This record gives sequence, structure tokens and C-alpha cells, in this order.
Amino acid sequence: VGANVTGISGAPKGLRDWATKHNARVQPPISILDQGAGVWNIWIAENRGQKIRLKDLNLYGRELLNIDLTGVDLSGATLDEATLTEAQFDGARLERVRARRAGFLEASFRGASLKDADFGASNLQGAAFESALLDGAGFVAADLRRASLRKAKLAGAVFAKADLRNCDLTGTDLRRLDLRAARLDGSCLSKADLTGADLSGANLSGTNLSGGNLTRVTLKGAQLTGAELSGVILDHVDLTGTELEDVDLHAAELGEVQLSLRQRFQVRR
Repeated sequence: VGANVTGISGAPKGLRDWATKHNARVQPPISILDQGAGVWNIWIAENRGQKIRLKDLNLYGRELLNIDLTGVDLSGATLDEATLTEAQFDGARLERVRARRAGFLEASFRGASLKDADFGASNLQGAAFESALLDGAGFVAADLRRASLRKAKLAGAVFAKADLRNCDLTGTDLRRLDLRAARLDGSCLSKADLTGADLSGANLSGTNLSGGNLTRVTLKGAQLTGAELSGVILDHVDLTGTELEDVDLHAAELGEVQLSLRQRFQVRR
């Protein structure tokens, strides 16, 4: 009677019922996290499949390496400057999360919902976003090198000045995305739909864009040296000032394309 049970507000029903029956006090989520990722991971493993809510939680500057937050509702949480290396967020809800200048090295967000989240200037190297919902999310100046964004939903997401080198964006819907001054050199965008995307000043050197749709893409001042453009649809595109040396345009569908008279244009066959 009167026992102190480490749990959470909005805890799994079984724990709430037990606490009520035994007149136990259920502590807030921070009481678990304060004991470290190891204690938390054991607790969440025992409650797998339950709805766990940590909405609006403040984890500013916290270090929680290898934390397992699979399926947890973290909507509205503050993660600015937190270190969450190799954290597991698969299937989690992270809508409106603020996570600027945070560390998510090799973290997993597969199937997670990150609508309107802000990851500005964060380290997301090697992160996995396969099939994640990233509508309206902000990745301005974020480091996403080697990240996987296959089949992620990115409507309205902003990647201006982001580092996306060696990323896997195969078959991803990138329509109307803001990719100004982003680094995409060495990345795979094969069969990606870039219709209406803004790639002004972006670095696409050596990027694989084969089979993609580049209709109405803005490429002013972009670097495309050595890019793979075989089989692409290139229509209503302004290539003024774009570096186009050693590009592969084999089997490409070229519609209305604007080039400057002095522009160097060398096609690789």
C-alpha cells in the first residue's frame, strides 16, 4: 500500500489498473529516463505493444545513447542539443518535435511520423527514414550523409543547405522540395520524382538521377558534373549557369530546356 511505482502518466492500462488496486503512485516519465537508457529499455521491452505517451517532454541537452523509443508518442517534445546516438524511433510519433543541433548518429526512424518536426543543423549521419512521414519537416543545414530516405513521404519538407551526400533516395517522391544549396553529390536518386523541386546552387556532381522526373526543376547554378541522367525526363528546365560536364543523357527525354550560349555542355556516351 502506498508503493512508489515507476511508470508514466498515460501508462499502459495494465500498470494503471495495478497502481489503482494497490494504491500505488505512478511517477512521470522523466523518473524512468533519469535512471538512464538501460533502465528505460528494460521497462519498455516489458511493455511492448502498449501506448506510451511522452508528449511535450523536455529532453534538452540530454544524453540517451541507444535509447529504445519504438512506437512512443513524443509529439511536441524538445530535443534540442540532445545526444541520441543509435536511438530507436521506429513507428514513433514525433510530430512538431524541436530537435535543433541534436545528435542522431545512426538513429532509426523507420515508419515514424515526423510531420512539422525541426531537425535544423542536427547530425543525422547514417540515419534510417525508410517509409517515414516527413511532411513539412525542416532539415535546414542538417548533416544527413549516408542517410536512407527510401519511400519516405516528404511533402513540404525543407532541405536547404543540408548535406545529403551518399544518401539513398531511390524512388522517393521529392516533388516541389526545397533543396537549395544542398549537397547531393554521390547520392542515389534513381527513379525519384523531382517535379517542381528547387535545386538552385545544389551540388549534384556524380549523383545518380537515372530514370527520374526532372520536369520544371530549378537548377540555376547547380553542379551536375559527372551526373547520371540516363532515361530522365527533362522538360521546362532552366539550366542557365549549370555545370554540365561529362553528364550521361543516354535515352533521356529532353523537352523544353534553356541553356546559355557560353555554357560548357559535354555529354557522356
